Amino acid sequence: MLEIIKEFISYIYEEILLNVIAFVLYIISLCLYLRNVAAFNEKYADLDNYFDVMTVEDGLAWKLFFLAILFALLAIGISFWNVKRFRYVGGYSKLALIVISVILLMTIFVIYRYIDNPILRATLVVLFCGGLVGLGISDSYR
Repeated sequence: MLEIIKEFISYIYEEILLNVIAFVLYIISLCLYLRNVAAFNEKYADLDNYFDVMTVEDGLAWKLFFLAILFALLAIGISFWNVKRFRYVGGYSKLALIVISVILLMTIFVIYRYIDNPILRATLVVLFCGGLVGLGISDSYR
């Protein structure tokens, strides 16, 4: 068993070390981000007005929302990088790339669950209302 682990680590080190480093840095950053989102959600869970949610702490909800989009895009980007690298590596590395990519794609759903309430809903309401106001203003100039 110890030989298999040594061989696995050897393949990872030689073939996909950068992929693994990117994955680990992404997961660490994502955990810190999700901790901040959870604290925000807990602190402002009692706010019923979506406009208030988006303006507390100098618009922290906007920053958290855009970071969620950034983390989702990073997960997709790293997964795409893994797919491109897939045909150039051996057995253990292929298995590692598959596992890493599946975990990365699962993090998108975790991000969605964390920002779904109240940040995502508030963002959508504020953007929708802002869009309606924008349409109303543009129609008044015609």
